[in-house]
Amino acid sequence: MGFDGKTLIHPSQLAPANEVFGPSQDELADARKIVSAYQQAQATGDSVITVDGRMIESLHVRNAERILALADLIAEMESAS
Repeated sequence: MGFDGKTLIHPSQLAPANEVFGPSQDELADARKIVSAYQQAQATGDSVITVDGRMIESLHVRNAERILALADLIAEMESAS
C-alpha cells in the first residue's frame, strides 16, 4: 500500500506492529522460492523464469529480496529487545 513504516509511541507496540505490517510466513516462503529460483536461473544464463505458474523477472526478485531483508531486520530488532 505504499507504507514503509509506522510511528509507535510505546515499546509494547513494536511486536504487534511487526506482526501486522511485517511479511507473513507465506510471503517469506514465496520470496525465498523466487530468490532461489532466480539465482539458479542466473547460474545458467537465464533472466526470466516461471515460479508456480508466474513469470518472474528482476523486479520481482528485488521485491522478494526486500521482503527477506525486512524480515531479517524485524528478527534482529526483536532479538535485541
